[in-house]
This record gives sequence, C-alpha cells and structure tokens, in this order.
Amino acid sequence: MHKTFNLQIPSGMKDLLPDEARKKRNLENVLIAKFLDWSYQEVITPVLEYYDHLVPAETPDDQFFKLIDRRGNILALRTDMTTPIARMVSTRFSPEQYPLRLFYLSNVFRYENPQMGRQREFYQAGVELIGESGPAADAEAIALAAECLREAQLKGFQISIGHIDFFRGIVNELDVEAGVKERIIRSVAEKDFVELEILLETYRVNAEMKSLILSLPSIRGDISVVEKAEKLIKNPMAKAALENLRQVFQLLRVYGVDQDVFVDFGIMRDFDYYSGIVFEGYSPGVGVPICGGGRYDHLLGQYGSEAPATGFAIGIERLMLALEKQKPQAKPFLTIALPKGKLGSEAIQALKDVGYPTAGLETDSRKLLFSYPEHRVRYIVCRPTDVPTYVDYGAADIGMVGKDSLVESNKDVFELVDLKFGLCRFVVAVPEQVAENLADGDGKVALSHFNHARVATKFPRVAETFFRDQGIQVEVVKLHGNIELAPMVNLAELIVDIVSSGATLKENNLVPIADIFPATARLIANRVSYRMKHRQVQELAEKLRDFTGNGGGRACENQ
Repeated sequence: MHKTFNLQIPSGMKDLLPDEARKKRNLENVLIAKFLDWSYQEVITPVLEYYDHLVPAETPDDQFFKLIDRRGNILALRTDMTTPIARMVSTRFSPEQYPLRLFYLSNVFRYENPQMGRQREFYQAGVELIGESGPAADAEAIALAAECLREAQLKGFQISIGHIDFFRGIVNELDVEAGVKERIIRSVAEKDFVELEILLETYRVNAEMKSLILSLPSIRGDISVVEKAEKLIKNPMAKAALENLRQVFQLLRVYGVDQDVFVDFGIMRDFDYYSGIVFEGYSPGVGVPICGGGRYDHLLGQYGSEAPATGFAIGIERLMLALEKQKPQAKPFLTIALPKGKLGSEAIQALKDVGYPTAGLETDSRKLLFSYPEHRVRYIVCRPTDVPTYVDYGAADIGMVGKDSLVESNKDVFELVDLKFGLCRFVVAVPEQVAENLADGDGKVALSHFNHARVATKFPRVAETFFRDQGIQVEVVKLHGNIELAPMVNLAELIVDIVSSGATLKENNLVPIADIFPATARLIANRVSYRMKHRQVQELAEKLRDFTGNGGGRACENQ
C-alpha cells in the first residue's frame, strides 16, 4: 500500500520555475553589477542565527520563525540582513577597517500573512555603509538605490525621504507624558490622522502646535518644502533634521537623481531602530514599498561596537512585480473602494457633496466597477469587510469603510479622515438577568465576574484585544450573524457587538455592561498610493475633511 504524501508547500513559500527563476537571476545580476560599480563587496551570513542576536531587528517578535537546538538554544531564521551584518561586523571587523561598503543578496523569512508582494520567504538585495556619518553617506545610499532601480529599467518610481528627528523634536516640546509622545509619533508614522487628532485634543495641545503637527505629515515635495517647514518650526532638533535633509538633497542633485526623490515629513519607518535619514521607494501598481532604508547609528552598539551606519534593501520579488506592472499613463485613475449597503449610500452621498462623479452608483446595485474617464476616477463596490483588503493590496488607492471593519481586518493602511457618518459603538453585553444578579450598589457590572467566560462575537480581534487589555481571560467564539442568540442557547455568557441605538439588544433582553470604543466611517489609503498619487489622494481627503468638519455623526445600520 502506497503512502500518501501532502505535496503542498508551506504557506508563504514559493517554487520558482525556469522562466521566473531566469528573470530573477537576471535582475539580481543587474543589481550586483551596480553594487560592484560603487565599490561594495559581497558578504554572506548564516540563514539561521541565535534568536538573541536578532532581537535588535525592526521585526516584531511574532514574525520570527523559531526553533530549539539539541542544547536548548533558541534559534531563528533571519528576518532581515542588516541585523546579521551588524553582528558580523562587530565580531569580525575592527574600526581600523572602516568605512565598510558591503552588499548582500539573500533570502529572509517573516511570519506574515502572505499576499501579493509579501511572502514568508522573500529575497532582498541591499547594501550597508558602515563607519561613515554625515549627509554624504546618506546621499550615497539613496543615490545608489535610485541608480539600481534605473538600471533595472523601472520607470516612474519615486523615493521619499524623511528624518526621524524632525517630528521627535517637535513632539518633545509638548507638555505631555513620554508615553503620549510616543503614541503621537506612532500615529504620524502610521498616517493615522484620526487617532493623531484625537490625541492632540484629548491632551489639550494648544491650537498653534496642534495645527502644525496635523499639517506637517501631509507636506511633500522637492527641496522647497524644507524651506516651507523651516518657517513653521523653532525646535533645534527639528531644525537640525531639516538642515540634514537640505544637505542630502543638494548632494542628490550632484548625483543626478533628485528628480526621483521627494521630501516627505511623514516618512518615519521604525523610529526605535533608525536614527536619522530614512527613505522608501515606490512604484505605480505595487501596493507596498519596493525598497527602503536609512541611518541606524545605534544598532552596532548593541553588539558592543559603536559605529555610524546607513543602508537599504530592495525587495527582489517586489521589484519584479513592479517591472511587470509598469505601463505608461498620462494621468492615472484614482481607484476608490466603496462598501455596499447603507454605509455605501452615505459614502456615495459624501462623494457627491464634494463634487466627485457618482452618476449610476446610486441606481445600479449589481454593477461592481464604475469608471469615469473624464474625471480619472474609478469605483470598486464590495462588501464592507473587503474594503481594507482591496486598499491594502493596492487594488484600490483609497477606500471608505467603517472603523469596525478596519480594526477587525488589521490591514496596513493609512487612516486619513474621520467621515463622521455610520456612527456606532462596540459594547460588551450580557442577559438582563445576569446583569441584575451581578450589579454592585451603583448598578455597574464588573468585568472580573467573567474571567474564563465564553464570548460570542463577529469581531474576534476586537474582543480578544479588549479583554486582554483588561487582564481577563476569555474564550472567543466567532459567529457570522445573530450574535444575540448565543447567550439564549448557552453558547456564550456574553457578547461583543457593534450597536447604535441598542434596540436590538433590548429586544433580545441583553444590556451593555461596558463600552469598548466608538466607530464611524473612515477614509483610508494604500501607503504607496498615498505617495505616488499624493495630489489626488490629498485633494479628496481635504475636501472630505472640510465637508465633515462641522457635521455630526449619523447612526449605523446595525442594531
């Protein structure tokens, strides 16, 4: 009897057949030739390292592939190449040998959700310039990245540069706790302008500083935007960052790549990892950056050998994807993902109110794609829960979606505007009789009564995060509808759901015992489209922000 084997490969891995393997190798050879032309030397590090040696990487802990050797040591597959090279340089080279110009071409591994341009095993080609500080080294790294993309015959790419210290300097002036400052910086880095505005209002940041912080992340352009920013800020750290950007940009002109480079004050990358200039490269049609890097002067010190350093990595698969997708286009369409249902009707009305074409959207309920060539606008109509996915993958540039779908999807998108409609709130609810039996003297029910309870919800991520933050262990049961039924048939002791008036809860003898957070519709953007189509995206964002600025929220269709 023959044994049956599972011949599938693990999720996020990929076989390369001869044609694709040949294209990959040809592209890698082009990049290697360019690295050699710039006097960089190749290094190779082990694919497997001691986990402790990789901890300084900018990769979250849950994205490591880990294993234990026979001696009990925790090992991990490398998640990037900068960290192993920093370990290698600290142990195998001396400062007398600096500056080092090193390049690599290697596979790396991250436990991410696989999608277009994001696999769990992927290839990177990049350089590390170790032992040189100052704008000349930063400009060299950026110019070499641009030259690599040009040599690969990629058209229409853009490289955005920023500086870690720019916003850190401004935020350091705020009279708030250190943890709040970090939340503000993170909101800027993630382009979550809604959360950013909430934080500035909650902690009563003065009107002038609030206006400055909200406006600067959207400023993007050539060297002239540095001069514009200089007139707005006074902080010494931020001013020094601007001067660094100016010097780098002047050197990029000498290299002849300044036309491909834009200053973007919202570029942050990992602000715990990088220490100065940071940059990312984008290409039309690819929803994720194709390259990225920056200055990381503190990394080698974690291995016992302080040294300034900068570098970048190019995603080989992402660059191949960009080359396949590139095509000339005078002015690209702005593709907007819209949700079906009542929320979609309100989204269409909002677009109509700010002057965007909507003819046919209100009447044709079966059509899923609408194009308006004269306006260079296209709409995708889909399920509300799918809107973040279309935007994250780059199939849509921007989307209009409820905060509930956005939080539950956990997609890597920018949150630009609170649209103020579709107003709902996430709540924890229990049967009325249970609430009466457990209520204290003030009529409140402590969540601690439900430790190790079962929770039914359509929003497992929201529920798990909420109860974990409360220090309460629960079992979450995901359902797709009729959540109110779960306590009636003893499937769960309590539910987490999204409500507006609470009428549906009342009809089913349920009462809310805790609010989690309110939810309204949001305008979201793909992180690449936000930069490649910045003018079109920003124009719509500003129109919707102005239109909704004085409006109130309208209830959602659920409950």
